[in-house]
Amino acid sequence: MAYKLLIALAALLGIFFFNRSKDTLLRVVLISLISGILISLIPFESTYQAGLWIYVIGLTLFALLVLLKPSAQTGLQKYLLIALGILIANHLIKLFHYPLAGMAGFACIISLAFIVFCIVTRFKSVREESGALIIIATDAFIQFSQSADWIWDKA
Repeated sequence: MAYKLLIALAALLGIFFFNRSKDTLLRVVLISLISGILISLIPFESTYQAGLWIYVIGLTLFALLVLLKPSAQTGLQKYLLIALGILIANHLIKLFHYPLAGMAGFACIISLAFIVFCIVTRFKSVREESGALIIIATDAFIQFSQSADWIWDKA
């Protein structure tokens, strides 16, 4: 329950930052991330799966936005692409119910570290993307902590 509250708060922050962004593609990414979160909060298994698919599509669109955005900071793009790739892979592993999918979230600590590094060190250059980055960082934290809970329950 706490995870749902945390991701809902991140979605509210994303809505707040939605009004600040001027890029149309970034708005589409924010809409897909926020709608995926809100749909997955409906307490039915089919809506959870649909919301997660919409969220993964939003993550993929954000990765394409980072990849196609002309920037002088290629290091920042590499960090964000690695972080997004780890998160997309983690969600796909969980969607397809691979064995030991609960352990896949441990890699999300790398995503969380990269995203926090990008926000802290280069906040002026990622100011427009901060809504999506906050949602994605919250998701990385939740995925990591759910994996830790999974391991704790197995021990």
